[in-house]
Amino acid sequence: MKVKKVVSNLVKEHLKEAFLWYNSKQTNLGKTFLKEVSMSVNYLCQNPLLFQIRYNTIRIAFLENFPYGVHYEYFSDKN
Repeated sequence: MKVKKVVSNLVKEHLKEAFLWYNSKQTNLGKTFLKEVSMSVNYLCQNPLLFQIRYNTIRIAFLENFPYGVHYEYFSDKN
């Protein structure tokens, strides 16, 4: 199943801020954070229905090593 990723500018800004904050705490920790986010998003693109709907149409997948969750919506072409 092909999934199109759309990331808002606000999310990009939050990721940048978190990256800079983690890097200020430990060298390369920001890079590790972004890598985990990227891996999580790629996994969700392969398995978009894995997580239940938490509110309205939003699903949440929490990162394993950082206190963040990926909030996302999945729209099927089969409607």
